[in-house]
Amino acid sequence: MRLQTEQKNIDIKYYTNQTKPQIDLVGNYGNIGLAGTPSSLVNPNTGAVLGDSVLPRFKGGYFQALSNLFGQDFKTYQVGVHFSFPWRNRIAEGNLGRSMAEARQLDARQRQLVETVQIDVRNGLQAVVAAEQRLEAAKAGELAAEAQYNGELERYRAGLSTNFVVLQRLTDLSVAKGTRVRALTDYNKALADLQRVTGMTLVSNNVQVPATAVEVKK
Repeated sequence: MRLQTEQKNIDIKYYTNQTKPQIDLVGNYGNIGLAGTPSSLVNPNTGAVLGDSVLPRFKGGYFQALSNLFGQDFKTYQVGVHFSFPWRNRIAEGNLGRSMAEARQLDARQRQLVETVQIDVRNGLQAVVAAEQRLEAAKAGELAAEAQYNGELERYRAGLSTNFVVLQRLTDLSVAKGTRVRALTDYNKALADLQRVTGMTLVSNNVQVPATAVEVKK
C-alpha cells in the first residue's frame, strides 16, 4: 500500500504539471549531401550547348554524395521556443482530482490497516502473557497436587490415612496434570497467533522458502 501511495503521488505531480503552462526549447541540426549526373543546358531554338551550370563538386554518383555529406559544408540549424498554455484543461484537471481522491483513500486505508495490525499485535501479546501466567499457575498446581498425593500416600503407608483419601489425592493430581496440558496447549496457540500477526511464523520455526517458490508465487 505504501508503494501504491508513492505511485499516486507521482501521478499527482504529473497531472499537476499537465495543468501548468509549458515552454520547450527546440533545436534542430541538419546536414545534406547531393551529387548526380547533370544535363547540359541547350538552346531550344538553335540546339546549341550553352554550357554546364552544375558545380564540379556536385558531379558524380553515390560516393560523391557521401563525400559532400561528410564534408559538412551544407549544414542547417534551427532554434526555437515552443510555448503552450493549457486553457481549461479539463482532462488534466479531472485526472488530477481523481488521483488526489484515490491518494486520500489509500492513505485512509493504510492508517486503518496500521491500526488493525497494532490491535492484533497488542491482543496477541496480551494473550501470550495471560496464557503464560495460566501455564505457570497450572504447573504450580500440579506440583502442589503431586506433593499432596505423595504425602497422603506416606500417611496411608503409615496407617494414618485411608484408601479413599489416597484415591482422591490421585484424582486431584490427574486433574492438575490435565489442567497443565491444556494451559500449555493454550500458550502454544497464543504464541503461534502472535507469530502470525507479527509475520514471524517462518522465521520463528526456521523455515526457509526456496527462491524458485518465491518466483512462482510472484
